[in-house]
Amino acid sequence: MNTTEVIITLARKLGVSKASARKLLHDRLRDFSQVLLNENNVDLPGLGKIEIQQTKERRQYIPSKKSYCLVPSHRRAAFKINNLFKARLRRNGP
Repeated sequence: MNTTEVIITLARKLGVSKASARKLLHDRLRDFSQVLLNENNVDLPGLGKIEIQQTKERRQYIPSKKSYCLVPSHRRAAFKINNLFKARLRRNGP
């Protein structure tokens, strides 16, 4: 499902125009991003959790230069899937 399909579904379910649904979706995603940046995690009930994690500084080998470089510590987003959702995927999988 892409963004356009989400907007159409949202508009249909809420009984509003596609423009209103698009604005609502983008506003909620902006809020979601802000909460993630401020609180470092967001729970998605029944799906999982998105967390901001701090990586450690590390050395990385660059084969083309045959040397190492230093990769600084940085923040990254990590998704942890809910165990019940994971089990549901296994039951309905191939």
